[in-house]
Parts: sequence; C-alpha cells; structure tokens
Amino acid sequence: DGNTYLSASGAGIYVYDDGAGMWASVFDSLPWGDIQFFSTAVDEAGRFYCCTEQGLWRHDGENGWRKFDDPPGLAERVEKIIVDGRGGIHVLNTRKHAVISSRDGGGTWEELVPDFYVSDFFVDRQDRIYVWNYEEAAVSDDGGLTFEETLQGQEINHPDIHSHPDGEIFLYSQNGPGLQRSADGALTWEAIGFPYGAIRSIFCDSEGEFYALIDYGGIWKLEEGAKWNCLSASADIVMPYCMAESPDGLLMAGTWRGVFASPRGETAWEPVGGDDLGSIGEIIFTAGGRIAARREHRVYLLDETGTSWIDIGMAWYNLTSIADFNGGLYASANFGGVFRHTGKGAVWEQVNVGLEDLAVIDMAVLPGAGLFALTKTKGLFLLKEGASRWECFYHDGDLEMTELHAGGDILYIGTAGWGIFWTCAAAATIFECGIDVRADAIKDLSMVRVEAMQEDDSGNLYILDRNYIYRARPIRAIGSGGDR
Repeated sequence: DGNTYLSASGAGIYVYDDGAGMWASVFDSLPWGDIQFFSTAVDEAGRFYCCTEQGLWRHDGENGWRKFDDPPGLAERVEKIIVDGRGGIHVLNTRKHAVISSRDGGGTWEELVPDFYVSDFFVDRQDRIYVWNYEEAAVSDDGGLTFEETLQGQEINHPDIHSHPDGEIFLYSQNGPGLQRSADGALTWEAIGFPYGAIRSIFCDSEGEFYALIDYGGIWKLEEGAKWNCLSASADIVMPYCMAESPDGLLMAGTWRGVFASPRGETAWEPVGGDDLGSIGEIIFTAGGRIAARREHRVYLLDETGTSWIDIGMAWYNLTSIADFNGGLYASANFGGVFRHTGKGAVWEQVNVGLEDLAVIDMAVLPGAGLFALTKTKGLFLLKEGASRWECFYHDGDLEMTELHAGGDILYIGTAGWGIFWTCAAAATIFECGIDVRADAIKDLSMVRVEAMQEDDSGNLYILDRNYIYRARPIRAIGSGGDR
C-alpha cells in the first residue's frame, strides 16, 4: 500500500511515518506473545498477515486477529508471505517444503506443486512466482497453476532475487555464476557479476586470455582487462580444479566430474575419456602426444583412442605435481620426493639422488635449464637435461617459497610474503622481480602469499593469493638476453 512496515518478535508491528521521520506503532501487542514470527505482509484491503512458528495469522479490522487452521499447512511453521499485485497470497511452509497460495483473499487455499520440494520462493513485479531448492528452480506466470523449469544445471545456494520495474530479474547465488540477469521471465540467464566461491586456480591460454576457476562458480574469463564473464557454470564445470591448453588450441578443464574440453571462446564442454575421473588437479600434454592427468593419489594417461583413462599408479602418495621432461613423465609428492614413470604399467622409480628434502611442493620445466623441484625445507633444486643427479639451485632458510611457474624463458618463484622471484636458463641463482606496488589494495607485498601464477602474452603476471587476484604489469623486460 506504499508504506514501509517493520515487525519484531515480542515488540509488535510499526509503520514508518515520512512526515514525522519516525516509526509509529500499528499493533503494540500481538496475540501470540513472544512466539517468534518471521514475515509480515499487507494485502490490497489493508489486512495484515503474520507468519509465525505456530502458523499464519491475519488481522481483520474490527474482528481482530484470526489464526488460519485450514488447510493444515497454514497452522504449522510458516516463514515467508508475499501478496502479489493480483491479490494472490503466497506462504512458505518450511515443514512441508511447499508454497500454499490463495487467489481469493484467503477464502480458499491450495498447495503449489512444482514437482520438487521448495526451500524458498519469490514473486516479481509481473506476479511471476519463482520456487527453488538447492538443485532445481521453476517459474510460473499463471499464479502457480503451472511451472516451467529454469536455471537448468545450476546448483542454487541461498539465492537473493529482485525484480526491476522494466521486467528484468536479478538473481545472486553463493555458487554457480553468482550475479545473473534475465530479461525473458527467467527462461534464460546472463551472468553479470563475479561469483561468491573461493578462487581455486588461474590460467592463461596461448592467446593471452585469462581465466579464474571458482569453487561452485565455474570458469570465468577476463574481458578487456577489467570485466569478468562467465564462460561456463554448468553442473559439470561448476567445481573446476585446473585448466590446460592442447597444442592445437583446445581448452581442457579438470573438474569434480572429470576432464572436459572446449574450443577457445565456446561455452559448451564435452567429456574427455568418459565421466568417471573426478577431482582432477592437473592436466599436461606430453611430447609424445599423450594427455596425463593427476588426482591427489593417482596419475592417469588418456588411451590412444581418447575414450578412456588408464590408471598408471602412485596410489600411496599425496601428489603435488606432474611434468613431462627428457621424454619421461615425472610426478612429485609431499613425501617420497620425485618419481619417473618407467613406461611399464603402474611402475615408477624414484629420482632423488642429490635431492635433500623428499617433501616436494611443486615442479616446473624451464627449457634450456631442466626440471626444477621446489622442496618444503631445503629450497629449489634443478635436474639438468641428461643428468641423473639433482643440484641445489637456491636455498635461503628465511625465504618461504610456495609456487613455481614457467612462462616462456622465465621461471617465476612465488613466496609467502617476500614477493616474486625469477630466474632463467642462463642464470645460476634467483632474482627479485622488484614489483612496484601502485594499487591501494596492496599495501605491502608481505601481505601476499602466492598460491598460483600465470603470465599472458603481454608479459602481465597474474598472482593468486587466497581469494584475490593481482596483476603485475611489466615496466622493464626481463629475459635471457639483453638488459635483465
């Protein structure tokens, strides 16, 4: 009715008086006493409705408050009420997981049945009714007589929905694509904002496109250096762990449901090798043309037909990385050091001569230098091409190194609060990048713990720190030749 009302358990109902600039009491006392109530609404006739732990109440003017006992769903715990523009009254019963509606001002009631249990609902300005739970959502534009499914393939967690006077619907969920907009009554949705979930990893493809992988949020692509667009948040991709790019430009993603592939720029992803290989943490392409994938306790190879994954062992180790080096497949573990696949079934051999710490955090191959292994306590080691013994490349007990990334002819080393370091094939030690902090959001590099790094074709270095992504733009080139 154009007024703003406030309700509070045990304190009554109030209306805001614009002229006086204060709240005025409508009801000082309520018949249910201190029993908690959750929602208040006013219909076109000016009657108040209150949802409580003990059911639905309505104030009928001189007749006072009345508790609805029929149908039984109104006499139970009801937590939400909405009165639409047609005079329809809709109540959410959280015990029955259903919406109960009346189209005649409360004279008769019926339960809306959208073919699934309902955890919440919303009515927009066009009187469309939206119902959902964590896995399904549907919309009705005929007052709840029929429902049509929407948001297919998305998990919906604690959504907030609002409608614009021009008919657009805005939805925000704590997983999936985050903030979305629909201009056609919820039949199709457009992702317009970054999602809620934690950033799992980051990735740059060969054309410099940058991606963020979000827990329960899918894969997001950075456009024009500033705007994020949702590449995919389907049920298969909603929980991504890693990305890789094939030699012919095909993007691949390891997710909770397996490995999926998509041409660059497309939103459709197809399974690779079946859908029974979940929780993939790393994908690499070997010089021999094979695809290798790492789970926490297993390494797999895609068979030559591309139809199934072959388990090649490492079941007893907590794996941290895999690498293709010197014509062989290597794997590192947080205990046991570095292993090389013999090419025979699930047989691996340890390659630890000279490696002083068998807790290996990460590995990276730098062309012209060799295979680098980052250990937990003894620093950075190098296995040169053709060698059988590791050499200590750099160790400083005070410098906690956390991540390796090989970008072109540069190896970047991330740290916990000491900034970014680098080296190259011609160097015999590591050098500080000397990042000049120019953004107010980064007060001190000691606040940044590097969890992942990626470099694009323009030399921008992207850094993942917990749930933040930073971009370091190049001021002076570094490389294996000229002024480093």
